[in-house]
Amino acid sequence: MTIQQNIDNCRFNGKIDSDVIDNIEKLLGINLPRNYRDFIEIYGSGNINGFDFFGAYPNVDYQNGAVLNILWRNMDDRNNYGLNPKLLLIGDATCGDYFCMDTENLNSPIYLWNTSLGNEKISDLEIIATDFNNLIEKIFKEQL
Repeated sequence: MTIQQNIDNCRFNGKIDSDVIDNIEKLLGINLPRNYRDFIEIYGSGNINGFDFFGAYPNVDYQNGAVLNILWRNMDDRNNYGLNPKLLLIGDATCGDYFCMDTENLNSPIYLWNTSLGNEKISDLEIIATDFNNLIEKIFKEQL
């Protein structure tokens, strides 16, 4: 199941220019996994079947807080909770857990991370989906 097949269960803020995403990557010091970059380019950020996913907004100062702002959310958790800079928080999994990706892994599996974990080894985190598209499919099928 894809986002497009379930668009009635989603809310997004809209398409984002690639130069905005390039700047976010530069400021975070990472390359976004292709499938998540595609999501941001097409949808921006938003809610998928009740789960909030971080991304970008048109015409926003990304270094200041905004609820679904991927740059601010990741920088804040790096500074305040010891988030491993190789991890990229991509969404709110509820109850203090976040969906995240290992930006150095080309396959980009999805993990659960919690602010209480700090700079946890990536190998110690629970893999909950093989990639972003698999996570979306699970959300629509199983409602994690």
